[in-house]
Amino acid sequence: MDFVVNFKFKKFSAYAVGFLIFDMLFVNLHIWLEWTKAVFVSS
Repeated sequence: MDFVVNFKFKKFSAYAVGFLIFDMLFVNLHIWLEWTKAVFVSS
């Protein structure tokens, strides 16, 4: 029983970490796009 709970928790944390990384990349991409747009417009 403990093994199953541990396995599920590990699976969940793997998903959580993956989602966090994806979220950070998405936000960074959005910031980068806004920044390049601003630079392109100002130049």
